[in-house]
Formats: sequence, structure tokens, C-alpha cells
Amino acid sequence: MGVEWFIFIAMAVVFCGAVILFRVPVGVAIALGAVSGGLLGGLGARPLEFLRQITEGEMAYFDPTLYILSATIFMVAIERSGLLGTVARWMLVTFHRSPFLLLTAVTLLVIFPGMMTGSSTAAVLSTGALVTPVLMKIGVPRDKTGAIIAMIAVYGLCAPPVNIPALIICAGADVPYLGFALPLTLLSFPPAILCTLWLGHRYAKGVRLEDIESTLPESVHGQYGYRLYLPLILLAALLIGEHTVEWLSHLGLPLIFLLAAASAPLTGRWSDPWSITQDALRRSMAILGILMAIGMFIQMMTYSGARGAITTTCAGMPRSHLYPIIGTSLPLFGAVSSYGAASVLGVPFVLSLLNKDVIITCAALSLCACLGDLTPPSAKAGLFAAAVVKERNYLRILRHCILPAALTALFGVVVIIFANELKFLALYETDAYGVGEGQARVVEPPPHQMLSAAAAPPVKDPMPWLLPLISLLYRLYVGFLAVAVLVFLWRDSGRLTKINALMLLVPLILRFFLVV
Repeated sequence: MGVEWFIFIAMAVVFCGAVILFRVPVGVAIALGAVSGGLLGGLGARPLEFLRQITEGEMAYFDPTLYILSATIFMVAIERSGLLGTVARWMLVTFHRSPFLLLTAVTLLVIFPGMMTGSSTAAVLSTGALVTPVLMKIGVPRDKTGAIIAMIAVYGLCAPPVNIPALIICAGADVPYLGFALPLTLLSFPPAILCTLWLGHRYAKGVRLEDIESTLPESVHGQYGYRLYLPLILLAALLIGEHTVEWLSHLGLPLIFLLAAASAPLTGRWSDPWSITQDALRRSMAILGILMAIGMFIQMMTYSGARGAITTTCAGMPRSHLYPIIGTSLPLFGAVSSYGAASVLGVPFVLSLLNKDVIITCAALSLCACLGDLTPPSAKAGLFAAAVVKERNYLRILRHCILPAALTALFGVVVIIFANELKFLALYETDAYGVGEGQARVVEPPPHQMLSAAAAPPVKDPMPWLLPLISLLYRLYVGFLAVAVLVFLWRDSGRLTKINALMLLVPLILRFFLVV
């Protein structure tokens, strides 16, 4: 065993020990593991190089961080405007007589916050809390209700457009987060609906509207009319337009979420944009700190050689051994952190599977990593679901999740095995990645780019002002977020939360001055 393995084991021990023994937040624990790796790797004697490596690691995950924060701002905005509660009430009232349609509607409601924020906790505590009384009213037992909420929240973590484990794996493997919409949709929505129906169909029955009236959220449709739904319509239009309209493809997810969020206070209940941003920071700071720390952790693994050693070991492993290891190790590592599983294990796994389609492989690996939110002792999805349904022992909820989670992991492994056959699902050419059969996609260049053809006349850009304008908007947005984090840092009294805020502030300031 080389020194790089010793350094990696030491980093993992520091990380796990800080979380399990000292109850340190996951983000801070990962950062401590990264620092220990740097010190053992000889960076303690070179403080400036140590600082540079740490900063580079933080910057590696800046784009996923901006996705998550922007999506959380959008969620807070539509929640305060009354849109989220109105849509939830409409769906539950519309389908309350049909158990099948009602359970499907519950699935779509609970999965939505997870797919927007990349957090299973957000799904459980927001729409999960809204639908819990309804599920119990229609006859679903308390523990089965908690299991349904927990499983849907995990699938929401996997659903597009914001899948944090996939973002982590892509950033670590230098893969653009493009073309994932359809693969992640098929990996999350059908299993979520099937799981909900399997856990709840035998108990669910039609219910009178009068019986659930008191448990339903308030609707403001009568006050604001159809303009209330403009943020969702705008978000859907921009997400579709990003793939179909050339000039919209330059916007990017953060700006799309920001534009949709900006319309919410104007179409429903008014809420101060500054307070929306502060609330979004409070809700997402733990996740953002984890991402910054994971970047540091991966950077130190790369510097010490541990990342290369793990990748080499995985690449040399027989496929008959590798696939079962993927299906078990990623969910089990989630006992500490599903995000940590994606970074420590997911990145080496995808690098060892370059003979497979990279987009399908990353998507399936992220599904297995998301299951970590059900693994004790952390088991965030199960723990918060137990709190929502008022079940003291969260293991009673998790026991109902064992079979669907195992089948989901098996599903993810099968998708990886047949990744090359499923590559048509990825709506983005990945010819720049992978060298194996089925991975490399050769695209014939247009005639004017052939060496034997005459040079084509230059094409005039019809909107030369667009890219500078978008760059300016991003600079202003990043600057606004940096100021918001500074204020959050000043007002928050928790020391460990301040560490997360500081880890986020550094890349925000650097990106503000580096954006061109």
C-alpha cells in the first residue's frame, strides 16, 4: 500500500470521526478531512501552496453551488408568493376521490422541492409536511406514510434539473452537466410513482373533501388569478428554450432560476427580494458548505495521488466485482453523506467506466449515491420524515424503505451495464469524453469546416451585445450574493455555520473579479 492510500485513509478517518464521534456538520467535517490530507501530503510547510490548493478546490464546485442557491431562491420565492400552496391544494382537491391519482399527485408534489433544490430534506419539510395529513386521512399508516415521503424525497434528490450527486461527479470527472434531463427523469419519476403506489395502494381509499379541508394549504388563486402561475410557466419556457432557441442557450440555470424567481413577488404575494435571499441562504447553507468542502477534499485527493490510486484500482477490477461494489458502496457510504459518496466513490467509478456512455453512467451512479440519504445513522430523509409524521423511532420508517431502495440500487447498476445501449437518451453529444466503443460519438463536421472545402464567409452575430449583457448580469448577481453572504455571516451566531458561510464567500468574491 502506497503513501497515497495512507493519506486517503487518514482523510476518511478524520471525516467520519468528526461526523460520528463529535457530531460536526458534514461540510465542516469534510473540510477537516481535506486539511488533514494537505498536511499529511506535505503542504503544511508551504502555506501559500496549501491556500492555493484549497481555493482551487472550492472553485471547482462553484457552478453547482450557484445552481443550488439560485434554485433555492426560486423555491422560497414561489412559496412566499402563495404559488406552491395553491398548486398543492388544487392537486389534492382535484384527485381526492381517486386513490391512484391522489398518490400520483402526492408523488409529484413531494418530488418538486427536491428536484429544484437538490435536497431531500427540503422535499420532506416543505411539500412532504403538506401531504402527510392527507395520506393519513385516506388510510395510509403512519410508518408507511413516512416511508413514502422519505422515498419520494430521495427520488427528488435524483430528479433534474438540480441533481447534486450528478453535479459533483461531473465536476470531479470534468464532464459538462448537459444532456442529463431525460436520463435523470426516467431514473427518478417512474420509480418514485411505482414506489408510492406499492407502499400506499393497499391502504389508500377515496376521501370526502370535508375530511381533509382543514389539512390543506391555503389557495390564493382567487386573489391573483392565473398570473400567479407565471413563475412556473416562465421557468418551464426558459428550460425548454435553453435547448431549442440559440440565444437562450447562453442563459444558464442560475440566471433562468433568477428570472423566474424575480417574477414571483410581482405575480402573487409580495415579499422582499433581500429577505427571500437571506431565507434561501439559511435553508441551503449546510448543502453549500458541503459542496465547497467536497471540492477541497477532491483537490487534496488529487494532489496526494489518492484519487489516481482509487481510479486505477477500480479500472483494474473485474466488472463482475465492480458492479456489485457500486450498488452497495455508494448507498452505504451515504451513512456519512450521500454527497461524500458521490465525490469520494462516484468520481473514481465514472473514470473507471470510460468504456460506457458517460452521461448515462453519471446519472445512474448519482441514483445509487442518492440512496445514501436512507442509510443510518444519518439517514436524513428517513429522520426528517419520522419527525414530520411524528414517529419516534425512525427505523420503523426505514424498514419499509429497504426493499424499494435495494431494487432502486439494482436498477441503477443495470442502467450502468446497458449504458451504451441507452445513450440515445442523452440529448447532448459526448464525443469529447470516453474512448471505448459506444462512448465516442463521431460527428461529421459541416462542409465549410472540412480541410478540402473553401473557407466559409464569416457569419455576422445578429446579437453581439447578448453575451456581454449576460456576463454583466452574472457579475451583478454574484456580487449581490457575496454581499448577502457577508450579511448572513454577520447576523448568524452559529460558529460552524459561519465556517460554511466563509467557505462560500471566498469563491463568490473570486468569481466576481474573474468573470469576463
